[in-house]
Amino acid sequence: MKSKFRHVRPPRGLLLVPFLLLVPSICRSLTYTVMTVSDGSASSLRQAILDANAHPGFDTIVFDIAPGGPQTISLSSPLPDVTDSVLIDGRTQPGYASKPLIQIDGGMAGPGDGLTLVAGLSTVRGVVLPSFSGNGLELRGGTNVIAGNYVGVGLDGASLGRNSGHGVHVSGDSAQNIIGGIFGEDRNVISGNTGCGILLEGIGVTTNRIIGNYIGVTASGMVRLGNGSSGVKALLSPGHVIGGAGPEHRNVISANGGSGVELEFVSNGCTVAANYIGTDPDGTLAFGNGRVGVHIASHGNRIGGPSREEGNLISANTAGGILIQYSPGGSLPAHNVVQGNFIGTDFTGINPLGNFGSGITGSFNENNQIGGTGPWPMGNVIAFNTRSGCSLMGPNPILGNSMHDNGLLGIDYAAGTPVLNDPGDTDHLQNYPIVRAVIRRAASTDFYVEFSSQANTAYRLEFFLNAHCDPSGFGEGESLIFFLEVTTDAGGNSSFWTSFPFAIDLGQVVTATATAPSGRTSEFSPCAYVVSPVRPQFTHLVASMGEGAGEMLLEMQREPNGPELSVRYATVGGTAKAGEDFAPASGLLTLAKGQTNAFAKVSLLDDNLIEGPESFQVQLSNPTNSLEIWSASVVTIEDNDGPLILQISSTLGTVALCWTTNAVGYVVEFAPALGDTAAWEPLPGTPVMTGNQWCQSALTPGSNQFYRLRKQTP
Repeated sequence: MKSKFRHVRPPRGLLLVPFLLLVPSICRSLTYTVMTVSDGSASSLRQAILDANAHPGFDTIVFDIAPGGPQTISLSSPLPDVTDSVLIDGRTQPGYASKPLIQIDGGMAGPGDGLTLVAGLSTVRGVVLPSFSGNGLELRGGTNVIAGNYVGVGLDGASLGRNSGHGVHVSGDSAQNIIGGIFGEDRNVISGNTGCGILLEGIGVTTNRIIGNYIGVTASGMVRLGNGSSGVKALLSPGHVIGGAGPEHRNVISANGGSGVELEFVSNGCTVAANYIGTDPDGTLAFGNGRVGVHIASHGNRIGGPSREEGNLISANTAGGILIQYSPGGSLPAHNVVQGNFIGTDFTGINPLGNFGSGITGSFNENNQIGGTGPWPMGNVIAFNTRSGCSLMGPNPILGNSMHDNGLLGIDYAAGTPVLNDPGDTDHLQNYPIVRAVIRRAASTDFYVEFSSQANTAYRLEFFLNAHCDPSGFGEGESLIFFLEVTTDAGGNSSFWTSFPFAIDLGQVVTATATAPSGRTSEFSPCAYVVSPVRPQFTHLVASMGEGAGEMLLEMQREPNGPELSVRYATVGGTAKAGEDFAPASGLLTLAKGQTNAFAKVSLLDDNLIEGPESFQVQLSNPTNSLEIWSASVVTIEDNDGPLILQISSTLGTVALCWTTNAVGYVVEFAPALGDTAAWEPLPGTPVMTGNQWCQSALTPGSNQFYRLRKQTP
């Protein structure tokens, strides 16, 4: 018996108008109304599908089941396949307000799927499909729209309505389907199913779009209700878009028993962008998938994108963030791009929500790009994961990312143990640069870098700033600050100074990586700390030594971890005279790389003259590598020929003042009083040698007079 039909205004629906344009004009579209929950009677859903199949062209099935509100159609056997284009629109049920009201229950239907679309150009909107022994929805042909449905959950959007197969299975030659949409009313909740949430299977299943769905959580998004296997899986099925260009395309793919997204054999050229994988819809709570967030076993896929809006949040997953690794029977996954994602953080990219495992991991892969060479956000933020930031074992460029606070190394090729450099990089794991010195200037920061790898080869070196160093002594790379292109010489070496045009805070940690033309990126280098400009200088800028010491050593120091360095030194006379008080000396002080001190040797000349303290300088000049220096150390020679005694005698109105002959260069001064304000003046006359003394005479003063000897300055 045919169902009743009537003409109604076509309901609004995603891509409905393009579908209608494809219907031949000679076919009149009919609308069939489902008016009962009984299965198989007139005006039943089963009869409406049979009638729509029998009528060529596009038809519509609407619902008007009294008294309105939520209704459950309990099937006694599987529904017939949909073999002609149709819109099944549960939104037409009276009382509909953005949530499905029509439940098609398969608990008593026996073996089979819920709804099976064969013909294509069909749309299923606003229905609930629980408890089938097979898949909730099966798409076997053409292009279809699946929007605003609950698949695997009950009418309330929260209770379990598990389908024993997959939530949505796309097979055969069904391609270019749209599952979901950019508006909240288009969102499918595909959760609680035994298999995958969505399985895209077969070489003819291509270029499907999965947009704005909740896969593995309830309709509120705040309770876990995972599918038993992966959230979305593509198998032998290329070219899909999972998510899109911004938040309106976001799928929440969380709490599933397998991986969040799985791109298996030949599922090439897919895009996974703008999704939350392993979190709640707010991106703050851990709703991790049972395996990794994204598993890539195919080629040419893009995870994230060059804009921040395209990046995925991939966090709190049980076995890690992203796995790039072939599956048995497949080939090495290659030419995949992972960029702009937050992996191990919350939605801010700042707070921890780490994956249990590495942020990105995998073996048996090659030429996959992690990050990018453009400005942020092409790089990923990979942080707070319990193991390594990135532990891809193949030759894969890892560029421009932010890695910090991971449990092991930032980039890791040996399960948490740093791989040390080897001569000529013969292990092909790529040697890292060594940052020997990072010196903060007033408005810039200087770097001294040594790099050794294969000969006559160009490398990209990236330099990162970190708040702290890892316990291993090797760093991660929290903030990319600059990069350089460096070519090694015939010996495979390159060493250089370079300057960054900003002053970096003291105590910050700098690390670096090197990426070879082959694409392999090194692990992060050992940590180098930002220090003040401790110039090559004498330890004591003022030094003193007794005249009889014979020889003295002046220590020159410089900053730790510095490069090979040479500085010239030379003595310069002052009150102490070269050849009389010290032996003139000059030479070259050379420090090997890492050496922090060297010594200049100066010989002092002893005599028997009472001269008092005299001084000279040892000056530094002409440093290599354009380093600044302190110019000199002032050396004072303490006289050892005293004491100097002034003898005073008075006869017949004359005062005689005498002192020993080995006191050279002294004069007699007099003053009427002592104290800080005493006005000392030279005693008139000239000293005369008398026996073994110098003597000078003066008239006896008429009042108190005080005398002293003073060393003349040159």
